[in-house]
Amino acid sequence: MIALATTTSGVSASLLPGGRTAHSRFNIPLQATDSTMCNISKQSVRLELLQKARLIIWDEAPMAKRYTIESLDRSFRDIMDCPQPFGGKIIIFGGDFRQVLPVLPKGTRQQTVAIGEVTTFKSFDEAMDDTNAYYQEEFLNSLLPNGIPPHKLTLKVNCPIMLLRNLD
Repeated sequence: MIALATTTSGVSASLLPGGRTAHSRFNIPLQATDSTMCNISKQSVRLELLQKARLIIWDEAPMAKRYTIESLDRSFRDIMDCPQPFGGKIIIFGGDFRQVLPVLPKGTRQQTVAIGEVTTFKSFDEAMDDTNAYYQEEFLNSLLPNGIPPHKLTLKVNCPIMLLRNLD
């Protein structure tokens, strides 16, 4: 069975074995609209691979634009000749949905900032058994576990850096 790994950004695509960005894998136009289709020919090798694939995993899906995912859905329904969502293919959308900013339609800047600042903090004793707990910043900054650098990072001028988030 064939499984395809894809992601929204190029950095995370380089971390997946055989991974590619969704735009590259499915030929999704960069400026997707509500009627955009993927540029996949019905006689291409790419189509054969997509038809044989049993599973598609899309990492960082919350970072993709809505029209990008809808374009893939429309295209798969067309090229697979199946009216089911995504042409009947099993697609797993992964990613950290907590990183997506809140959307307030026609809201002012002040209202949007107020929604984003709503956070609940608990003391360490209250949060011991809660796996979804939020810890106070001072407590987190005081931790020095092995293999993790201190919370304060000192950088040199003109030194290239790469920021990765993989602490879960």
